[in-house]
Amino acid sequence: LIKKGAFWLAYRNSASITVLGTITSMIITTLCAYPLSRRDLPGRGFLMTLIVIQMIFPAGLIPFYLTVRGLGMVDKWSALIIPYCLNTFYMIVLRSYFQSLPRELEESAVIDGANDLQILWRIILPLAVPVIGTLTLFYAVNYWNLFFPAVIFINNGKLMPLQVVLRDLIWSAALTSQTASADQF
Repeated sequence: LIKKGAFWLAYRNSASITVLGTITSMIITTLCAYPLSRRDLPGRGFLMTLIVIQMIFPAGLIPFYLTVRGLGMVDKWSALIIPYCLNTFYMIVLRSYFQSLPRELEESAVIDGANDLQILWRIILPLAVPVIGTLTLFYAVNYWNLFFPAVIFINNGKLMPLQVVLRDLIWSAALTSQTASADQF
């Protein structure tokens, strides 16, 4: 198993997908949660309603596949990263944490002349390190364990993650043992 190049290639693919996906997901989740945590955002309630509705009622597998295929992401890692880069529940957790921080911190930064990105980068994110670390681990585990989307969207053997390659190896070993036991009879 280890001598075959497919194992190490699949391992590298899984590691690359995990790193790229986790970084992308944390950036998108943070940039989505921070504005939604601000009380002065117009339409915040409506936006949160739309987000929660899509979380409760997902689109379905066939429209999802057709959308990914229509965007030309089949047989690319982007099919495993972009559609999964925002977990709604994780965004709500981060938004709730941002809302729990005292508004006085933001107000004092505004008085000192900071804009919204400076407030996020220099004040909010350093205070949110425990939540961001936890969500980063959750995203990393999710991307590492991405199996079903890889089976659906990746057909090229050189792009497959480790989980799909291991499944194929187990199935081929089981099939080999079944044919060997059938030949004995």
